[in-house]
This record gives sequence, structure tokens and C-alpha cells, in this order.
Amino acid sequence: MAMDHMISDGYSLNLLIGEVLTAYTQLERDGEIALPSISVQLADYAMWQRGASPAWVASHCKYWHSRLEVCSRLTFPSDSASAAIGHWAAVPVLIDHKLRTALVEWARVRQTTLVMTVLTAYIVLVMRWCGVNETIIQYQSDGREISPKVRYTIGFFASLLFLRIQVEADDDFTTLLHRVTAEYCSARAHADYGYLAAQTPRPGFTRNTAFNWIPQRSITSLDEHQGALGALTACPIPFGNPGLTRCYIDHEPGVLLYDTEYQVNGTVCFPGSRFSTALMENFGRNFLLVLRLLVDKPRIRVANVVLTC
Repeated sequence: MAMDHMISDGYSLNLLIGEVLTAYTQLERDGEIALPSISVQLADYAMWQRGASPAWVASHCKYWHSRLEVCSRLTFPSDSASAAIGHWAAVPVLIDHKLRTALVEWARVRQTTLVMTVLTAYIVLVMRWCGVNETIIQYQSDGREISPKVRYTIGFFASLLFLRIQVEADDDFTTLLHRVTAEYCSARAHADYGYLAAQTPRPGFTRNTAFNWIPQRSITSLDEHQGALGALTACPIPFGNPGLTRCYIDHEPGVLLYDTEYQVNGTVCFPGSRFSTALMENFGRNFLLVLRLLVDKPRIRVANVVLTC
């Protein structure tokens, strides 16, 4: 399946896979397709967004400009002298079952979520990796929270929340977690749905590192379709996307994480012309190191976190 990113997103791809499997199941069982109707399509949403834009600007634009106007791009240290724009590459990172279980318990005790916990650890990694105590972290949202009517609509709803994070000298993981959570809630209340990234000239911080968490509910499970699929057998096939080698983009490395019941499967995505695979593999290893520190030493000062070479 190939879907243009201008009118689709990862959430939509999973919707389409689910619909195709459901339709096949219905054909096998009943001989006809009866998918639920979609009340709002992407074109309807686009028209609504254009009409609502003036009201959003009046209510929220001042917040974002005052919040982010002094912020600039955060540049990761590179080990390549190549041009700053290059094709995407990726290395795997895995939060295994044991570590995920420990993180879930850590989050439960502190009355927070797994995603906020992992985001806090990632922010610590980025701050220490880049040697800064303040920056903008881009949090990828699926955009479906705008209305329950678009939950099952195929279209590009994904948008970024820009989190301005400061790390104080005495911050430990728990203290920083509270600040990250408050910033996330504030950004969500003023969600811009692409307004900042569409500005001309494009603000430098829109090329900062991004944290993309894919929750379990967003991923189509093949298991739930197996019982009625009859002769069809579905199994994963390893696939290297050839588009990655032709997709040139000027962006700092980011992380993409797929949550499952047992583990979190992820990748560190980065411009291949600026960063070597070895450097980004080390970045991934340090991500896991920070996650384990968060579990084992939650009261350690963030400023005292030491990364490995």
C-alpha cells in the first residue's frame, strides 16, 4: 500500500489496513462489504479548518508567538562534514518487556502515563547530548483529538505540539516530569494543527528533534482478523522503504516509538548525510541508558546524568 503523505498519515495507513482486512472478512463470511459510514472526510475537515483559522489565530496566535519567538533551532553534534540536507536513515531501538514493565510501574506510582515517562527520559537525553538546558521538543500528535467524528477518517490530521522545556540545575527525573506534563497540557490547550510549521519563513525550531509515540490503539492487529479470514494468511514481511533514500529533508534526528503490550519497538530517524549509523546507534543506546537511570535512580539530578561514548 502506498499513500501520499500530503493527504494521509501513519494513523490513516493503519485505518486502511483494518478496513481492507474487515472488508475481506465480510466478503468471505457474508458475500458483501458493510463498513461503517464516515461522517467527516478530509475535504470536509479542510474546509472547516480554513473557516475556523481566523478564530484560532485570534485566540491562540499570541500565546505561541510570545512563547516561542526567542527560540531557535537546536543542532545535534554531527560526525559528518557533508551538506546539512540529506536522505533519511534509521537505526532500531527496543524497550524490551522487562524495561517497559518497570517504566509502567514507575509511571503508575507517580500517577502519570508511560508516554509522559518515556518523553521525559528522551528530553533528558537530548539536553545532555546537545549540552543545553532549554530547547523546543516537537511532540507528534495524531490530531484526532479535535473531534470524535474524525477518529476513523483517512487523511492527514497529524500535527506537532511544540514543547518549550527548561531544565533547572536541581531537577531530578520526577521534577522534570511535572514540568514536561504541564508544558504538554498547555501546548495541547493551544494546539495549532500545523499553523507554526506553515509560517514563511519557516521557524528554525520546526526542524528540531521530534518525539513520535504510536499508541497501541493506533496499530491494526492482524490477530483479531485471523478467525474469519479463512484461506487468507497474513504475516509480517520485512521491507526497506526505497523512498527513504530519495527523501531529502533538513531536520534533526528524532525518535519513532510503537507501543505494544509487551515491548516498545522504535527507530531513531536521522539525515544520513550528517550523522553516521554508528553515532545514531550510540544515541539509541544512551536513550535506553537514561530510561534505566530513570527507573533505578529517579532522584538523580538530570545535570549529573552521564552519557556513554
